[in-house]
Amino acid sequence: MPPRRYVSGETHRYHGRQSRLKLIEGAEEGVKLKGRYLWVQTRRKQDSRRVKALLKAWYAEHARRAFEKSVAACAGKFNGQLAGAPRLRLRHMPKRWGSWTKRGVIYLNPELILAPPSCIDYVVTHELCHLVHASHGAEFFALLRKTMPDWEQHKARLEQLAAESGVR
Repeated sequence: MPPRRYVSGETHRYHGRQSRLKLIEGAEEGVKLKGRYLWVQTRRKQDSRRVKALLKAWYAEHARRAFEKSVAACAGKFNGQLAGAPRLRLRHMPKRWGSWTKRGVIYLNPELILAPPSCIDYVVTHELCHLVHASHGAEFFALLRKTMPDWEQHKARLEQLAAESGVR
């Protein structure tokens, strides 16, 4: 995949959908998603580093909100099997979508926000299952199947997106 140039017309993914960048010059800096366009307003629209920084901040903010919502919804499916509410942290991981600790912390790769919400829910559910069963044994997969019966299709979709976009 060629490197990003952060120019108008370039496509970027968000929640599994392609959006085109629209760069506009203005005093108020920020990013807004409108339809199929990511509008980036900046004082220096020719400065690709500034456009990249604005997009990165926007993605991080939206990732945190989406991931918190997913963790809350998915944790509710565990019927008291989780020892307390899991804590969420974002961490860039070059080879993983998520990880967990025995202390109940779930780490999610912010780039996961590029995937559809169902794929985000799959990764969250997978990590939550680890809080109950540490290894990928039969009990782990039984719990994963119980809490998300169609997990395999979401995993396959996530792997397909990763291969297409070179995210991981």
